[in-house]
Amino acid sequence: MVVLAVSLPGRAAELVYYWDFNGDLPAALSPTIGSGGAGILYTGVGAVSLSQGTGTEVNRYESYAAGKSLAFVDLADAFRVNEITFAALDFSLKTDVVMTVAVRSTGFFSALESFTYQYRVSPSDSWSAAVNWAFKPSAEWQVLTLDFSSALNLSSNAQIRLVSTALFDAGEVLQFDNVQITAVPEPGALGLLGVGVLVLTRRRHRRRVAEVD
Repeated sequence: MVVLAVSLPGRAAELVYYWDFNGDLPAALSPTIGSGGAGILYTGVGAVSLSQGTGTEVNRYESYAAGKSLAFVDLADAFRVNEITFAALDFSLKTDVVMTVAVRSTGFFSALESFTYQYRVSPSDSWSAAVNWAFKPSAEWQVLTLDFSSALNLSSNAQIRLVSTALFDAGEVLQFDNVQITAVPEPGALGLLGVGVLVLTRRRHRRRVAEVD
C-alpha cells in the first residue's frame, strides 16, 4: 500500500488589503492592493468635510510612495462624529485578521474626544460592542494596531468601522494613512487543495493505465 502525505507550508500572515490614499477622491477610497468590491464608506455629523492631507512614511508598505492621507477637517461644532467603514472585506479561507493604520490628530481644540472601533461578519449582522483605540491625539503619526483574533475568521463580506467623536470641537484635522489588513491562510484550505491535486493526479494515472491496457 502506498501512503501519500501532503506537507503544508508555515502559517505566515499575508497582506490582503492596503490603502495609501495617494489617488484623488473618491477613487482613493478603493484599496491600492486587494481585489473585489472592498472600499471605504464615510459618514459624519457636524461641520466636518472629507479631504486629503500630506501622507507619511509611517506604516508605508514596501515601495509605495508617501503621497497623501485621508483627512477629516472639522471647522467648529458642539458635537462631531466621524465614521469610516471598511466594507466588503473578503477573508474567505483566512484567519487571524489584523489591521494597522497610521493616524494623527492636529487642531486648535477638542474636548471629550473618544476613538473606538467595531466590526461585523456581514452587513446583515449587528455591530460588535465598541472597543477603545489605543490612541492619544497627537501631531505625531502613530501606528494603531487592531487585532481581531478569530472574530472575522473565514468571513466573506466583513466590515470594520473606525469612529471618532468629540464635544466642543474646533479646527481639528484627523488623518489616516497606509492602512494594512493582513490575515493568515487557513491551513485546512491548503490541505484540501493538496488532497484535490492528489485526487486529480491519481485519476490521470489510472486513465493512462487503462489506455495502455
